[in-house]
Amino acid sequence: MRTAGIFLRAFLAGIMISIGGAVYLASQVKIAGAFLFGVGLFIILCRGYALFTGAVGYALTNDRRTNFELPVILAGNLAGTAACGYAVRLTRLGAVADAAEKACSVKLEDGLLSAFILSVFCGVLMFAAVDTFKKQEHGILKTAAVFFCVAAFIVAGFEHVVANMFYFAAAGMFRRPEVWLKLLVMAAGNSVGAMLVNGAETAAAGFTKITKGNPS
Repeated sequence: MRTAGIFLRAFLAGIMISIGGAVYLASQVKIAGAFLFGVGLFIILCRGYALFTGAVGYALTNDRRTNFELPVILAGNLAGTAACGYAVRLTRLGAVADAAEKACSVKLEDGLLSAFILSVFCGVLMFAAVDTFKKQEHGILKTAAVFFCVAAFIVAGFEHVVANMFYFAAAGMFRRPEVWLKLLVMAAGNSVGAMLVNGAETAAAGFTKITKGNPS
């Protein structure tokens, strides 16, 4: 039952990311669309949905059972984004599907190393957004962290695996095997970026305690 609940919360997260992605693709002013994309992550964090890129950063500090749930979360995100992506193709929002096809063509032409590095940068920003939202008590600051971090990774062209799941679905490209390879690379990059920040912060906190306890 717990696994089913996690999958459903991940499915809902996939829907929210898809809505953010659709808004971005439909926007005539890309900087505005980049900020509005943040609505998806903001709702996910407020409602307690399960997003892979928001959860994987804690893998180094989580217990084993929690980490075993990460593939379930990723699968739920995929189901939610795939459902939304293909649903969009059945609507009058042809501009969204067209924009998705153009964006995905660029992503598929990119090399694997490039995709991985861009995904690492995105993972850094995603962990910063999620962890700041969780730890910051001031409502304005935690909200700003979400919207600015999301806008930053979009404007920079960094790769977010769940958002790309929606883009590839909206572009109708899931049948192409290279799409799945790119998604795996992006998932790995997002994971490394997020865990890198969390791991470095945890280590820094440990060193600080040691220094305080032993001034010499």
